[in-house]
Amino acid sequence: MNRLIVYKLLSTLLLFLFACQISLAQCTPGAASSSPTVCMNTAIATINHSTIGAIGIGTATGLPNGVTAAFAANTITISGTPTAAGIFNYSIPLTGGCGSVHARGTIRVKSIPTTAITGNTSVCGPGGNSLLNANATGGGGYATATSAGATHSLILRLDGTVLATGENSNGQLGNGTINKRIRPLKVTGLSGITAIAGGAFHSLFLKNDGTVWATGNNANGELGDGTTTQRNTPVQVGGLSGITVIAGGGNHSLFVKNDGTVWATGYNFYGQLGDGTTTQRTSPVKLSGLSGITAIAGGDSHSLFLKNDGTVWATGRNVEGQLGDGTTTLR
Repeated sequence: MNRLIVYKLLSTLLLFLFACQISLAQCTPGAASSSPTVCMNTAIATINHSTIGAIGIGTATGLPNGVTAAFAANTITISGTPTAAGIFNYSIPLTGGCGSVHARGTIRVKSIPTTAITGNTSVCGPGGNSLLNANATGGGGYATATSAGATHSLILRLDGTVLATGENSNGQLGNGTINKRIRPLKVTGLSGITAIAGGAFHSLFLKNDGTVWATGNNANGELGDGTTTQRNTPVQVGGLSGITVIAGGGNHSLFVKNDGTVWATGYNFYGQLGDGTTTQRTSPVKLSGLSGITAIAGGDSHSLFLKNDGTVWATGRNVEGQLGDGTTTLR
């Protein structure tokens, strides 16, 4: 009798274990629909894991901050915006008698690089909203800003150097020649550049020390070096410090200082320098009556200024009404 009871107990236990094994086998997570590489602070495309046998999920581990997992209709859905960079190998337990069965996957999150790129690689662009293929030919990394002149282009790179391409008969590419370029070439002698601006046939460069450098056509004093001599490599604009914003016009240049004042140099036949005269300037002069300026723009023969109160001011040629003051009067 005792043997029969033991036999029945053993049979029951084996059936129970077999049933548990079947139950566990039925809890199956599908592979991740994707293993994305994204930029930090950019929403990931939804990642899905289909499941069989699960009734829910437990607490996920290993997901980036800002990313969460949810369960509905036999599917695990992972979504969100990662706020930290790294390689994240996540694990999500299935519930409903599933034991130690987990859905697993990987999310790679990149940040904007802070040093020069030394080879072709995939990096996050400014703003963190896209992955770029960084061509680091000659060192320096990917582009962070661009500007165009009449027939030339400027490219600011991550390491503070500048590339230029296009027409160069006035030395506007700043590479020491007047030869046209059909591929970008590094501007000579520049480092620590934080902003660039193309005039019609000249180029401006703002350094991280608040000084400004310029190259190209200078027949009207637009380079601001006290001469009208064309420059084929950058020279320092005279008498300026604490500059925060630069802009190039047709044959004139504009600069905002850290006190909100504006300075200008170059062609002034139409009053585009805003100094109350139509006298050409070969060195920067302060514009009359402007303060609190936060942004500037140079047209062919006129200039625009944005104040910190949201108003816009203008000076120069107005034959087409480009100053927007309701007239066609030169100012």
